[in-house]
Amino acid sequence: MELVIQEEEKGWLSLSVDGDFYRKVAAPLFRKKITRKSFSSTEEFVDWFEVIERKAAKEAGYRLLAMRDYPSEVLDEKLRQKGISQRIVSMTIEELEKGGFINNEAWMARFIEREFRKGVGPRGILAKLWGKKIDKEAASSLVQSMITFDDQVEKIESLFQTKYIRTPKEKAISSLERKGFDLSAILQVAKSF
Repeated sequence: MELVIQEEEKGWLSLSVDGDFYRKVAAPLFRKKITRKSFSSTEEFVDWFEVIERKAAKEAGYRLLAMRDYPSEVLDEKLRQKGISQRIVSMTIEELEKGGFINNEAWMARFIEREFRKGVGPRGILAKLWGKKIDKEAASSLVQSMITFDDQVEKIESLFQTKYIRTPKEKAISSLERKGFDLSAILQVAKSF
């Protein structure tokens, strides 16, 4: 069996075994790792490539996490975009979670705090989390436990005193509602301004 490697698109390697297309993988991750080109059987090639792929997935996972904290769902997507199979991605993420490199709940808590400080309400934060494919139940329960009605009232008061100081009340109310704050909290604060 002969492995043929072609760089058809910039940044991607096309792997073919005995003329049959096998996979497309990210060139920066795999180019230097694929050194062997001849195999006695398909099983030997598949076993060999799995070892290479696991190393590449671990390296990519560590590199991505060294630059920035990611939840497992986002890291999963980023690794798959590099041409790594779902099975290897799942194994890698599980390994990184066991090693303490990924903590979804801590990431979500930091994300919720950061977005709330920016002036995004609970519904807006949930929409952003769901857009990142975060588990809806886990996100909802964490947002509810972290952001109380009183927290919303306090944040809305702050926004009325700073960002919306010169904005007509109706526009401020609709803007805050679009940002995901509860209408009852907005109206309670708007009465006093």
